[in-house]
Amino acid sequence: MTLRIAGWESTYENNRTKELKTLSWVPIPNRMDGDGYTELVDHKDGAAHLGAWIAIVQIASKCDPRGTLLRDGGRPHTSESLARISRLPKKIFDEAISRFIDIGWLSSQDTENTVDVVT
Repeated sequence: MTLRIAGWESTYENNRTKELKTLSWVPIPNRMDGDGYTELVDHKDGAAHLGAWIAIVQIASKCDPRGTLLRDGGRPHTSESLARISRLPKKIFDEAISRFIDIGWLSSQDTENTVDVVT
C-alpha cells in the first residue's frame, strides 16, 4: 500500500517550492479551526499524532514524486521506515496513519486499484 498526502499540490506547494528540485523546507498551513485538525487533536494521543503528521509532511516533501510516501527505489514507506527516518516511535505511526486516512489527509493506493479519500 502506497500512501499519498491528499491535496499535496494545493496545500503544501507554492510558487517558490514548485521551482525547486529538492526541498529543505515545506509550507504548512496554520489553520487550527478546521474539521481535520480539530478531529485529529481531539483524541487522547492527538498531540503525538499531530507530531507524526508534521513528520510525514516533511518526509513526503523529499519523496519522488513529492507528496507520495515512497522510498528510494519506489518502495512504499511503512510505519517502520517513517519511524526510522523521523526517530519517532513506530507505534505512533501505526495508530495515526489510519486516523489520517479517516480524516482525509492521506489516501492509500494499492498496486491494482486506487482508493482516494475525499476531504
